[in-house]
Amino acid sequence: MPLCANNNADRRPCRAGLRFTLLFASALCVSAAQAAGFFVLNAKSELQDNVYRLTANLKMQLSPDVERALKNGIAVALQLDIEVLRPGAYYLWSETVATLQQQYRVQYHALSQRYMVTNLNSAAQDYFSNLDDAMASLETITDLPILDKSLLEPGEQYAARVRFGINFDSLPVPLRYYAYVMPQWRLESEWYNFPL
Repeated sequence: MPLCANNNADRRPCRAGLRFTLLFASALCVSAAQAAGFFVLNAKSELQDNVYRLTANLKMQLSPDVERALKNGIAVALQLDIEVLRPGAYYLWSETVATLQQQYRVQYHALSQRYMVTNLNSAAQDYFSNLDDAMASLETITDLPILDKSLLEPGEQYAARVRFGINFDSLPVPLRYYAYVMPQWRLESEWYNFPL
């Protein structure tokens, strides 16, 4: 007996099954796209020895395209953007007091079969046997110096915000243009605001 008969009464279950299959397939595509992303889970600053320092927890899930590029030897730079703001009247506008960029490069070395994470600001390097461990090493930021207290006006209220994402400008030129338009590469967190 055929799955979908020719009379109208027997077509209804077939159409319902087709709709369910299409809905299920589209949900799988959406959930796969949503699984990749960068998120700032929390962030705070502490004043230590007259220097404000950042502590933050991040969550990174690479898309299959980015993972494939890394496994094929393409270095990917990640950038942590930090801004210190002075709120304006009624907190509608904010003046940017200071900006800081902390950059990291993740790269696979085929010869050693290890992933190298380089802090591009300090040139410190760490090696990992797999990509998950390499990415996990970047998910916790501890005591990162942001700003010297002497650069701020006494008695003023300040806030800060932070975001994390892929730095497209570091990619090879042919891949850079592709990455700008493909959503699989547009991995960047929203700004996370916190008091300074």
